[in-house]
Amino acid sequence: MTALLVTVFVTSLVGSLHCIGMCGPFVAFYSGSDGSAGARRLLSHAAYNGGRLTTYVIFGLAAGAVGAALDVAGSLAGVQRIAAIVAGVTMILWGILA
Repeated sequence: MTALLVTVFVTSLVGSLHCIGMCGPFVAFYSGSDGSAGARRLLSHAAYNGGRLTTYVIFGLAAGAVGAALDVAGSLAGVQRIAAIVAGVTMILWGILA
């Protein structure tokens, strides 16, 4: 359990560095140059976050489509059962060795 908590903590720190390095400057750029207040400022924040949401949805759909295509290809090639066994054995060994 401790290893899991350490892993989550380290992953969060690495993700924070991404946000500081990329997301932070974007937000500072568009919000710092916008002298408006009220609804107009809210609209710029909504547009930025809506764009992020749309991008992540598109990337998720693309990754899902690739995964579905690989699933169909594996099923057609008859390697799905072997892949499931290999994945299961790998997870069991990883759990024993970790």
